[in-house]
Amino acid sequence: MALHDLNVLSHRTRNAFFPRQLMVRDVMTPDPERVTAGTPLNDAARLLLSSIFTGLPVVDKQRRPVGVITQGDLIRKGGLPLRLGLLSESDQNRLESVLNQLASRKATEVMTTPALMIAADRPLN
Repeated sequence: MALHDLNVLSHRTRNAFFPRQLMVRDVMTPDPERVTAGTPLNDAARLLLSSIFTGLPVVDKQRRPVGVITQGDLIRKGGLPLRLGLLSESDQNRLESVLNQLASRKATEVMTTPALMIAADRPLN
């Protein structure tokens, strides 16, 4: 646990994290919740609050990924005052107040682009 921001200068592991035979399709969510670039941020935050995930794909009209919104994007670019886990534990008035502040902004304003993609049949290592 760190009480202050850290800059990681180096990181090494002895062994691979995943078995060599594990493929992307084995760990991906095949039909995730998603938003469009025009989705209000409060709707994106509500989806993340009701999910075990901390990010959402942003898709175009053909449902092709164009970006991603993460909890970090909501905090750094969207003005979310605290992490979603803490927000979910807040009283209902505080939760609604924060979500109302996000309502005027759209996903396109905070999403990370471009969306980096990888084929489902690629190995994780």
